[in-house]
Amino acid sequence: MIPSAKSVQKKVLLDICRTRWTERHELYGHFYHSFVPVIWALEVIAHGVSSADDCASIYASGWDLHLKSEAQSMLHSIASFDFIINFMAVYHLLSHLAGVTVKLQSSSVDVLEAYANMEGIKELYQDIRSDISTSYAPIYAQAVSLAEEVGVVPLKPHSTGLQQHPNNVPADNVQEFYLCNLVIPFIDSLISELNCQFLPLAKQSVGLLCLVPTVLCEKTTVHLDGAISTSTNCLHQNLYQPK
Repeated sequence: MIPSAKSVQKKVLLDICRTRWTERHELYGHFYHSFVPVIWALEVIAHGVSSADDCASIYASGWDLHLKSEAQSMLHSIASFDFIINFMAVYHLLSHLAGVTVKLQSSSVDVLEAYANMEGIKELYQDIRSDISTSYAPIYAQAVSLAEEVGVVPLKPHSTGLQQHPNNVPADNVQEFYLCNLVIPFIDSLISELNCQFLPLAKQSVGLLCLVPTVLCEKTTVHLDGAISTSTNCLHQNLYQPK
């Protein structure tokens, strides 16, 4: 909903799809644009007051204690700078995978194109990692702007001298703290996973899809030499060869 007593609009929040990764990219954008109204709505349900005063006067009453408790718990979870900066980092850094994700969950022809484009994606993330401070600056600035809209102050989590589970890399300020403890580990993990999932052998194996008759009919250019060479080498290495 939006903060207007005369004109109230409703927008349904999307649930996370556990099988279609393409839906998750759409969900991130949907949640980003709905974040501020969601905070307003939770404030009204939990406390009866909100930054959107017009809405608070209309919808503040009529909520049972169970809903109030759930709204307060959810508000405590997402109305924090730690949540906001984590969400913005994931939203921005995973956005580069949106196009190739659609192709990987589509037809065989699109899968071949996705694997062909994956080297460029991995190079892009390597470039981001090599100049991570420049790439991180707009992410942090957007997180601070979003936090200001809902009255959240940028703060780093409380840290102690000895912590076993949370990251505790020393930092002079909030921006540097989340760069060292959030963004760098995330981008390193992302690059590592891409390198593991898209090995040269996997790319060669996917190339065999071009031998499928439906793919042969749809593709205008098919490189059979690589596919045949791959299949021949694979059979030679794995088939039992009696002495």
